[in-house]
Amino acid sequence: MTRCTNRRTAILTLILGLTLLLCGCQVGGGVFVLPDISTKDSTQGKTQLLAALNKHYYTHFDNSDSSHFIYGNDSAAEAVFLYLQDACNGDASQVSTLLAENKNTGLVNCAENLTVMPPFLSIGPCRISYSELRPDLLDGGVLRENADFSSVAKNLINRQKFLTIPDDSSKAVYDRVSFAVGTIGGQTFVIAVFTS
Repeated sequence: MTRCTNRRTAILTLILGLTLLLCGCQVGGGVFVLPDISTKDSTQGKTQLLAALNKHYYTHFDNSDSSHFIYGNDSAAEAVFLYLQDACNGDASQVSTLLAENKNTGLVNCAENLTVMPPFLSIGPCRISYSELRPDLLDGGVLRENADFSSVAKNLINRQKFLTIPDDSSKAVYDRVSFAVGTIGGQTFVIAVFTS
């Protein structure tokens, strides 16, 4: 009898707790809203962006068949984006300032802060770039499939700046690229990290 009562009490407590949570009667008040979970793959459109990057590089810089970028791990680009979101404090114009080349060091202005982050402690020499994204290049906050990314690719190639510079003894080939997409101060950006 006691075991049955305890079980009923536990079930009723669980139901009451869930009801209160869903009704917004939790501490802090307000309506409880379930998170909007996107059903789209976050890599949607990144294949087309990579293809545009390769086409732009091949057309304008290298006519050999051997030179091309391959897709890397997005963790470094995502770390840069999260840092920029925090450092810019809602001011989209700060992205270009933080990722501009520091004339004294040859690195991006925020290199000192980024190089101590875990993704960069192990990847070695790399470059960082960014480009603004127009609304027509996005589909629900992710890159639109089959969009024309040629202008974005051009920006990413032309705006590459060193985060870390290779040793004089090594010639780094930056053939891997990772991407992160997100909004800072109402402007959507793609961040690219080029590694060897």
